[in-house]
Amino acid sequence: MQNPNCKPKTSRHWIVTVVMTAPILVASAGQIGCSSMGPKNLFAKDKPVSVNPEKKSLASKMPWAKKDKLPEPYPNPARMAVTWTPDTLVQTGRTPTRGFGGRIYFYDEKAHAVPVEGSLVIHAFNEDAKDPKNRSKRFEFTPEQFTRHYSQSDLGATYSVWVPWDAVGGAQERVSLVA
Repeated sequence: MQNPNCKPKTSRHWIVTVVMTAPILVASAGQIGCSSMGPKNLFAKDKPVSVNPEKKSLASKMPWAKKDKLPEPYPNPARMAVTWTPDTLVQTGRTPTRGFGGRIYFYDEKAHAVPVEGSLVIHAFNEDAKDPKNRSKRFEFTPEQFTRHYSQSDLGATYSVWVPWDAVGGAQERVSLVA
């Protein structure tokens, strides 16, 4: 005897099964038939050569697979804007370091953030230092180092840099940074 509250399975389950398995059947349609364990199997070391080498794979088309490419030639910047954030760098096995994270934008004449080529020099001035030797520090990024800090943001081309200052636990200091 059947339970009156229990409804029989509808064809909806059958439709879901067909819809879910149809792409698998279509994708494997070329693989149906006799198969051998020859060099063309999935785990063979000699992979078959692609018929169209210019065609990109699905993985390379994904948004997270795209690399930030620098345009050529680089435009000349007209202005620079920098924001600094005090922060602490903690690495395993090393003393935590206080420093500053910087986000740098270079703008052309039309106020578009553009990538640049060249070196970056940052001068740090300790306003609280009593010893003149400790009043300033200079940080320099070579062109090869600086281009590695490039990334594309919603606002355009940007560069992110880290400027180490001192070990955690020191006295609070007022520091001015000029890029």
